[in-house]
Amino acid sequence: MVSFYSVNLFGGDDTRLASAFYKRLFGWKQGVESEGHSELFTEEGFRIVFSKKKPGCNVDPGTITLEGNEIIKQSLFELKKEEYETEDQSLSGKSQNYIAYLDPWGNRIWIYWKQAI
Repeated sequence: MVSFYSVNLFGGDDTRLASAFYKRLFGWKQGVESEGHSELFTEEGFRIVFSKKKPGCNVDPGTITLEGNEIIKQSLFELKKEEYETEDQSLSGKSQNYIAYLDPWGNRIWIYWKQAI
């Protein structure tokens, strides 16, 4: 099973500025906020993530994040896997495994693998 997690936007050197800009324009609710990673939520619960480029965190316009489990790995064969994996502890304090893929047009798709409970 796979579900939509977020749309990701480049947030510049300080993602709080980009987050504040979109919050001011559209009135979205503030989530996590820091220099390197900020989030907004729409009324419908849609998540917008602003990231700062850093090693192991390739974020570009045209990036989406999906949440899934091990079962969907077999359906990703048409995508090109990027050559890095990273552990990100910024969202919940727990390690979260992200793997990046590129579609045939160069759009990045991050897969966030759910942790087994």
